Amino acid sequence: MVIRILETLLLLFGTSALSAQSASMPIQTIESIDQAQEELLEADQQTLVVFDIDGTLIDNFGLGVFILYNPQKVPEEDKDFAIKAHGELSAYAKKIGIDRRRDMTNSFFMLKGKEELVEPAVLEQLVQLKAKKIKTIALTACPAGAFGSVSCGETLRYSKLLSAGIDFRPSFPQEQIVFDTLNAYNGSYPMFYKGILLANWRNEKGAVLGAFFDCIGWQPRKVIFFDDTKRHLESVSDEMDRRGILFQGYWYRAAERHALPAFDRAIAEVQLDYLIHHDTLLTAAEASAFRSTKSRSSLKPKLLPTH
Repeated sequence: MVIRILETLLLLFGTSALSAQSASMPIQTIESIDQAQEELLEADQQTLVVFDIDGTLIDNFGLGVFILYNPQKVPEEDKDFAIKAHGELSAYAKKIGIDRRRDMTNSFFMLKGKEELVEPAVLEQLVQLKAKKIKTIALTACPAGAFGSVSCGETLRYSKLLSAGIDFRPSFPQEQIVFDTLNAYNGSYPMFYKGILLANWRNEKGAVLGAFFDCIGWQPRKVIFFDDTKRHLESVSDEMDRRGILFQGYWYRAAERHALPAFDRAIAEVQLDYLIHHDTLLTAAEASAFRSTKSRSSLKPKLLPTH
């Protein structure tokens, strides 16, 4: 949810049997992994189950950053400020450019946040899939390599999942594959790293998953994909249709059930001011500590340790 807030076609020729096999099921909207239980129970060893990471497996819910709040949903007495703040934020984002803004915000959430499982029941599903020897991987839009304050996107993604009790390594023996025919970002290409596909923001998820199949010389009979962003599901659906692979996509909305901390106008004012003048986002805790200092203009906050 956090990363998202900040955010090819069916084969035309072939046998009639292949055409029937390659038809995708409509993308379904679900609010819990339990709503996909029947599909997962029917999965076999020729099925690949794919999970997005941010907003699907893990997310940050407690950082209290003002940019996450919809101005129309804050308390009535704070709406004028929230609307004005988002206007200033838009002007700032336009000034620094989309790549720099995306690098800064995404690296902030990845480094500062202590990710929580979006839905603990996913862990049990992963255990059951592993017991049936059904292959599973993660597929994230985020980049490999360095961006923003992140020095190595792939190792950070892997460590964050591992700390949440999720490890996709067992499904495939390959430790690392670099897809150097796809679009690079900040000098790094999309890659497969310890069970995680990183699409590098400049590549469709479908193209990256297809490149992975080509590199390992295998493709499944069916792909089941969970993502909280619909266009990523559509991208993978198109690519699987093109390859004659059955596809079931789930637009997974479980993260939306998690409530953000109460909106704090005083904290939001500090966060906005510090962002515009120092190009740095502060968590609610950092902004609170900074606000208590006597010289806000000359002293920088003692930042919380990163992970």
